Amino acid sequence: MATAPPRCANFESGGQNGKGWILGQNKSSRLRDDNGTGAVGVIPLYHRVYTILSQQIREGQFNAETPLPGEQQIASMYGVSRVTVRKALQRLEQEGRIIRQRGRGTFPIMDRQRPPVGKLADQMTIMQDTDSQVLLYEWAGATPDIAQGLKIRQGDRTLRVDRLRMRNRIPLAMGCSWVAERAGKLLDEDSVSQAPIVELLRERGLAPGIVEQRITATLADAALSTGLQVAPGSPLILMQRIVYDIDSNPIIFIRSHYRPDRYSYLVTLFPDQDGPTPRWVEIE
Repeated sequence: MATAPPRCANFESGGQNGKGWILGQNKSSRLRDDNGTGAVGVIPLYHRVYTILSQQIREGQFNAETPLPGEQQIASMYGVSRVTVRKALQRLEQEGRIIRQRGRGTFPIMDRQRPPVGKLADQMTIMQDTDSQVLLYEWAGATPDIAQGLKIRQGDRTLRVDRLRMRNRIPLAMGCSWVAERAGKLLDEDSVSQAPIVELLRERGLAPGIVEQRITATLADAALSTGLQVAPGSPLILMQRIVYDIDSNPIIFIRSHYRPDRYSYLVTLFPDQDGPTPRWVEIE
């Protein structure tokens, strides 16, 4: 018999059980921007159900012997209609993450239940394992933030390359790269759709040096929600990287937005007690 989703993800109209989302009378929850001053979008109920079921599939709560609950059971647990549940299941089915078997139930497709897991050192390897679609390839003047990152003057020419990364035909990430002029001249539009920019530059005589990376969270705006196929206001992983050459000159400024249901970031730490205070250090 199918097991019910855990109560920690329960929806309750007009209230909250301490661990779930709050649902207002209009059956939607409005997100606010970072400073709490304005709404950035409405997340549909079906997308919330989809998100919870996606997480449960990734965590292995369902398998070949344990199907997902039925539509009515999910609807009762979350206080939503069967139409809402059906729409969430349809999206999972379209993404190839579940299969419906008449008379048996709905089961996860096991080889796709886990998203890619990355570490800082293997970002390039992960990108090589995805399909890439170039959305924008153009020369443009550097804006103040890009100029600061690349240590150039505002308005200096940079090559901007926007790409959509997909895995199993499902969007994984959208990345925007600004390449310093001397490095951008080594690239062409056809090649950047086939390989990571860093590898192309290496092949063409400009060896990369260190990479600085920052990781934070953000919300999907209209463009990101369309490209990544998520609801406006959905949480995203934001990675910002600056790639330097071997002489410590910045050559690429990158902003990448990842879907957290399609990608997770792994850091393994071990205790280092050599100093006066014990600390945890990342394993390379």
